[in-house]
Amino acid sequence: MGGHGDASYAAIFEQIVWPAALRFEPELILVSAGFDAHWDDPLAGIHLSLSGYAHLTRELVRMADQLCGGKIAFIVEGGYNLDVLSEGVANIARVLLGEETVDPLGASPYSERAGVENVIARVKQVHGL
Repeated sequence: MGGHGDASYAAIFEQIVWPAALRFEPELILVSAGFDAHWDDPLAGIHLSLSGYAHLTRELVRMADQLCGGKIAFIVEGGYNLDVLSEGVANIARVLLGEETVDPLGASPYSERAGVENVIARVKQVHGL
């Protein structure tokens, strides 16, 4: 979702991804771990920070712990800023090891787009969440 960042994605996880996962009850979580949604990646126009990615990673690990005995796999698949890619992958390892994550690039300098609430409401309605 172009123009959206940490707050929008945290809300999507809380209000859509978690309820959907609780309903689905996965036996394994596979994560396509791309970093092209970072604010400093040249292609996507999405404004996640490394801290935002780390939050989502912790949520996925917590989800795996709660729903499928901790069975989770992260498959690195994208990102065009090598600094973001290397720090993002290292943060996944840090989360899995229970260590603190880092964000040397900091928060997005761009304003986060409004309106994610409308998207969340529509998805919840369509999928009965």
